[in-house]
Amino acid sequence: MIQTFVAKLSAKEKKILYIAIVIVTIAFLDRLFLGPATTRLKSLDEEIRQQESIIKGDLRFLSFKGRIVKENEAFNDYYSQKPQTEEEIIATFLKKIEILASQSNVNLIKVNPSESKKKKGFVEHYANLECGGILADMTQFLYAIETSDDLMKVVKLNINPKKAGSDDVIASMSVMKVIVDNSAVKEAEKLSKMSIVSKDQVSGAASEEKKEIAGSPGGNTDTSQEVVVTQSIELGN
Repeated sequence: MIQTFVAKLSAKEKKILYIAIVIVTIAFLDRLFLGPATTRLKSLDEEIRQQESIIKGDLRFLSFKGRIVKENEAFNDYYSQKPQTEEEIIATFLKKIEILASQSNVNLIKVNPSESKKKKGFVEHYANLECGGILADMTQFLYAIETSDDLMKVVKLNINPKKAGSDDVIASMSVMKVIVDNSAVKEAEKLSKMSIVSKDQVSGAASEEKKEIAGSPGGNTDTSQEVVVTQSIELGN
């Protein structure tokens, strides 16, 4: 039946029919093979752009690694090397105050632990104390606290003369000690060692998938288009 129909057509009509068949076939192949491949290539391009943005952020973070490590070494002595209980930390804190008071010839009348405040990466411990001595020794005691390697600081201070015309003074103060949490440092080191997707890995993975797409039916229908798309996914090259 089809042969009879074609046979009745003129040469011009046959030519138009053949062109129409070719166009329909190309459109069908495009919808069936080339369309999905092109969509996948566009999806790959978008994924690569996102990965490139992530990599740039990671590389920027890694550029600070040297400075972070250097600062970490500078503060390494302040990190708690082994876990301590709350009681051990407070006992060590109060003992240090007693030692500094004794070295400064200050009479430590009363010393009591106060509150503790947990912050991100460190903990603040407070102690309230009352002491007496001559003004020069009291000044030396305050200086010893502020310059201690134990990260202590006088946060509140009230000094009154013991009696008129005397160098003896009575002081009440609140002292803070900072304990740096070494777990925060370890967490930062762990993050810095996490594997980061490199440019070669991203580009390589994309190239392999593109080869698979190109090798599928309809994947080689347009070589020039494939070259252009391949160039567009190369990161920074």
